[in-house]
Amino acid sequence: MRKILLLGFMLLSLFATAQETFEVNQITYAVTGESTVATNKYSGKDVNVTVPEQVQHNGKTYTVTAIGAESFSWTKVQSVEMPSTILAIKDKAFQFAEINKVTLPANLKTIGKSAYSSAKMEELEIPASVTEIGENAFLSCSKLKTIKFNEGLKTIGKGAFYHDALVTELVLPNTLEEIGGAAFSRCTALSNLTLPKNLVSIGEAAFLECANIKSLTLPDKLKSIGAEAFLRCTGITSLNIPASVEKLGDSFVSMTSINSITVDPNSEFFYVKDNNALYGKKQNVLYLVLMKGLTNLVVQDGTIGISGGACWGSEVQDVTLPSSLIAINDFAFFGTAISKINLPTSLTFIGEQAFAETKLTDIVIPENVTMLSKGVFAKCSELVSATLPSSMTIIDNLAFGFDSKLAKVVYLGSKVPEIVDYSEDYYSPFYQIADGAKLYVPKGCVQAFKDEHWNDFFTIVESDHSILQPVSFDPADGTKVSGYKPMTFKIEFNEPVTVVNENPDVALRKKALFYPNSLPTDGSWVVTLNSDKKSVNVWNNDGDGGVNYYNFNEKIEYFVVIPSGIVRNAQGDMNERLVIKLVNTESDGIDASKLNKGNAPVVGYYNLNGQRNNGLVKGINIVKYADGTAKKIIVK
Repeated sequence: MRKILLLGFMLLSLFATAQETFEVNQITYAVTGESTVATNKYSGKDVNVTVPEQVQHNGKTYTVTAIGAESFSWTKVQSVEMPSTILAIKDKAFQFAEINKVTLPANLKTIGKSAYSSAKMEELEIPASVTEIGENAFLSCSKLKTIKFNEGLKTIGKGAFYHDALVTELVLPNTLEEIGGAAFSRCTALSNLTLPKNLVSIGEAAFLECANIKSLTLPDKLKSIGAEAFLRCTGITSLNIPASVEKLGDSFVSMTSINSITVDPNSEFFYVKDNNALYGKKQNVLYLVLMKGLTNLVVQDGTIGISGGACWGSEVQDVTLPSSLIAINDFAFFGTAISKINLPTSLTFIGEQAFAETKLTDIVIPENVTMLSKGVFAKCSELVSATLPSSMTIIDNLAFGFDSKLAKVVYLGSKVPEIVDYSEDYYSPFYQIADGAKLYVPKGCVQAFKDEHWNDFFTIVESDHSILQPVSFDPADGTKVSGYKPMTFKIEFNEPVTVVNENPDVALRKKALFYPNSLPTDGSWVVTLNSDKKSVNVWNNDGDGGVNYYNFNEKIEYFVVIPSGIVRNAQGDMNERLVIKLVNTESDGIDASKLNKGNAPVVGYYNLNGQRNNGLVKGINIVKYADGTAKKIIVK
């Protein structure tokens, strides 16, 4: 017990020492070490203040090594002379003071967050000793015109010089490695920018809305450029991507005047196609198109994604998308003059405001898209009609907001999509669409939509046909799987059906419905009507009339996605999109020999060229059995 009490007294003593303060000449100091103090608060009325190198207290001499947090904030102080012993200026030290002159001490190492935000000085020199400038350190210094940086600085924090609107030139030191997000955002007078040779990272919105920057030269050691880094820098006309760059954020140079894009030929990450579009080599993503001079865009085959803001601010009017496309990110086509677009069935995701403020007149959402993001088609002043697939589950705020001509929406499913909650009417997904707009829903679904208050936006009209609903799946939805399983699925209905689409685009998606198809494309899906006329088998053909197998070896959820319109009944009603979820519970696969319906052992493994393997390998395997049969097995 005595040891515990002794330890407690020691801790209290240390705490008391750390909190000890005293006042000298209207400046309160806080003890920070055995012989060091930091300013804590200024209570005087002088507008010009001198901080001494040393102060005395109770017969002891202390060296002043820091300007403490908020020491001079919200005071009338116009200048503070600091000694060379100052190593740090802490957070908000001079925030909202009347500072109009700043001379930083020669040995200063760090400048804290918001240290001089809203100060009134016209010029500033960062000494060579400073290695880091904190977040918002010189934010909104409305009179600051000139900044001199010396070699030694390594990091400029987020928002450090945000909205310093009179700064015209920046020559950054070669020691600088990182420019934080929004560091120089809205420096609207900035026209001359020299980026240092050792710069590694440019943060999000670092130079956003610096419209007067005349040119942009990216250094050879740069690795990443954050989202919106040079958004609305309308003076930039050309872009060269060095070989060192590995990552580009969404909208990094959108809304500029770029009419030329080049990439270092040694780049492992990016390349330019047709002299008008920047693509990723490893991600198969379209990152950027020319902002000026390009009206007809053909996105190349194999592209799986369009980066956010890729065409935002461009002159693109016509777009052709590939069948490989999976995702279109936020603001991708925002504000462009496109009047029509054919979205491929492969598409699973469309980001926020991706097509907002375009000239689209009609839009058909493909059935693998499950949600409409916020504002995705907002302010499309010419949009008259929209078709939503049966896969739609969520519609976010302002999805079609302010589409004043939108008079017709067709929904193809039986399940009412969820409308994301909104606090005010103007956030609703259909705010200010055309008066008297009509919503067409399948037969028998009108009341369900009224129950969810869709009649607040539309006159709801019943279509001629209803949805043909299955009564069972085999394997059933939620079935547990592991190892190799045949890719065949039985769907049963309660009435006779006929096959409409014998070779549908079925997909197997891992983890989530917006993930890409995980099945190889060497086989084809087949729909076969069973003898009972009320059920069909949907199966993946191995090319020889057999069923492909798939190794469910990951402990995840799998989704088999069967498109709408594969069968219909006598009344012409067809199925909507069907999803069968399979859940892996064991990661270990079964032995390949168990795939054979008989008991014959495996006698050999071969590739498609007939060459023998020692066992199953990644890709397509031909497994031969002792009874002369063979199976094609796919190993992911």
